[in-house]
Amino acid sequence: MRELLDPTASEREAAACFQHYVTSFESHWQPFDDVLPCLQRLDGQRLGIITNGDMEQQQRKLEVIGLSDRFEVLVASSKAGIAKPDARIFEFACERAGTPLHTMVYIGDDVKTDIAPCQALGLKGIWVNRMNEMPVQPVPYAVTTLANLFDHLP
Repeated sequence: MRELLDPTASEREAAACFQHYVTSFESHWQPFDDVLPCLQRLDGQRLGIITNGDMEQQQRKLEVIGLSDRFEVLVASSKAGIAKPDARIFEFACERAGTPLHTMVYIGDDVKTDIAPCQALGLKGIWVNRMNEMPVQPVPYAVTTLANLFDHLP
C-alpha cells in the first residue's frame, strides 16, 4: 500500500520498464541480409549516414551490428539541429564530409524524408522500397533490394 502513495515507486517502475524495452529493442538490431554484401561491393567508396535518430543510439547500433568502421561520416539530427526532410541536413553532411553536394548519391527508405529533399537539391536519391509500395510522388530511382543498387550507381 505504501508504494501506491509513493510517486517515486511508479517512476522507478516506469524507468525499469523503459530500460527493459530499450535492452530488448537493442538486442534485436541486425542489418538486412543485403547490407553487408552491398557494403563489401562499395568497399573503398566514401560512405556516410544521415539520420533523424539520436547520435549516441545510431553509433551504438552501428557498433552492435558490426558496421561502425564502414562509415566515414555520421550526421544525426539530434546533433545537427536539423532533421530530414529539411534539405539543409544534406548540405551539412556534405560540408562535414568535405564533398561537393552534386557528387553525393543518397540511398534512403522514405520518399518524403529521404528522396524528396534529394530531388529538391538536384541530388540522385535512390529509394530502397523493400515492401514494393506505390510511391507518394514520382521516384526516378528505386530498388527493392540493395543488390539492385548498382544498376543506378555511376
